[in-house]
Amino acid sequence: MQPRSLNVTTARLPHVSLPRRSAIFGDVGWMEVFVFCQFLLPGVMFLPGTQAFRTVLRTLPYLSCALLVPVYHSRVKTLKLAPGSHLIAAALLLLALELLHPESAFTAGLAQCVFQLCIVLPLYWGAGMVQSPARLQRLLWLVLLANGISAVLGFLQALYPHIFLPPQFAESILRVNPNYLEQMSYVGASGQTIVRPPGLNDTAGSAALAGLFTAILGLGLASDPAMKRWKRLVALGCAFAGITDIYLAQVRSLFLVLVVTVALLALVRHYRAPIFSRKWIAIAGPILICTSYFVAVQIGGASISERFLGIGQEGAYSSYQQNRGIFVDYTMRELLWQYPLGAGVGRWGLMNAYFGEADNRIHPPLWAEIQITGWLYDGGILMWLLYGGAIMAALIFAYRVAARHPDTNLANLAKIIFVLQLALAGACFGGPVFNTSGGIVFWVLTSALYGASRFSRVPRRRTLPRISLRPAPATPRS
Repeated sequence: MQPRSLNVTTARLPHVSLPRRSAIFGDVGWMEVFVFCQFLLPGVMFLPGTQAFRTVLRTLPYLSCALLVPVYHSRVKTLKLAPGSHLIAAALLLLALELLHPESAFTAGLAQCVFQLCIVLPLYWGAGMVQSPARLQRLLWLVLLANGISAVLGFLQALYPHIFLPPQFAESILRVNPNYLEQMSYVGASGQTIVRPPGLNDTAGSAALAGLFTAILGLGLASDPAMKRWKRLVALGCAFAGITDIYLAQVRSLFLVLVVTVALLALVRHYRAPIFSRKWIAIAGPILICTSYFVAVQIGGASISERFLGIGQEGAYSSYQQNRGIFVDYTMRELLWQYPLGAGVGRWGLMNAYFGEADNRIHPPLWAEIQITGWLYDGGILMWLLYGGAIMAALIFAYRVAARHPDTNLANLAKIIFVLQLALAGACFGGPVFNTSGGIVFWVLTSALYGASRFSRVPRRRTLPRISLRPAPATPRS
């Protein structure tokens, strides 16, 4: 009896066409250069004699967003626009139409339109740069390290101001407000005067925003169980310096955002994650917050303890209402009814300071302590709906990738991005964050996550030959 032959067939994997890299630029690290310029270039203003070029140095990081458009235009032709792009385009159109408002400052308003365009341009070209989860992870590490440098410098500025806080610090601001440094200073534990650390910026207290970035990214990236120990120590060191800076800068609104986002990060990280990641943030987060507070009190003394312990005594909501909540209440109760269609473009913020008319008595400059006030000035209620809707679209997209994407590595990165985006969105009620590098980071991460999710392909196991157990047809005997 002849043995039965087996019917062996080989399954073929479907052909996947990945995007071609540019023959000229390839993967030469333009995104990396952009990130470092975005966060480190303002540090040039600490060099002697550079305050005369403050306007140029402050605007260069934002203009760099536009410089990369022609480089990556070819990469995004085949991609749909990232989530929120259409709403952002409508918001920019509304901003341009507001130039026709009778109370607009035309020169400063035109500068404001260009300024806002530069902030949101990464939403267009960012997806063409990041085409894999590995590149997205590298981007998060670069944002962490760049802000970590600023956070460490801010820590040293509070500890050794005579060394790390140069004499020309805030020179241009002091010309306008001679009492600026006095208003932004407090007495430390040893009786020394501490200026709220600026980090790699020349605005007092700016290190707190860098601290928020490093705290979330450091805790999120360190929770990866496959990470090497030295990398985890670097991430936690950056997070420690960042949280300490929030205390030393005495920005209670960002501290409240930090506490909420660390809790959310622990909750979100729990989903579809190994047991190590589930417990890591829930344990490491509170330890870092408490340890950083102890170190900050040793430097800042009673000024730190009174400011932050008051949150526990008054309650988080009451504490916010008595501080930044005052500006929210003023915006909703008075400004909303005064400027429902906007107050005109170019009447607040940096663009008004650089290009506006300070002595204009007919349409004087306006002041916005929080982002929602600035949006109301720029476009009224409709600007709230358009720009706020774009932020919501980005958050929904990041959450969907974190919860549903089959690539678990990309889903874990999306969790960190989602929480960081939530923190930036919440910071709109504490300061004009989307008129700073924080807005650029929000849209860069949105488009980068979109690009990585579009180009990412889940690796499939090699298909072994299928063995059919059905007997082959009998071969006739000769």
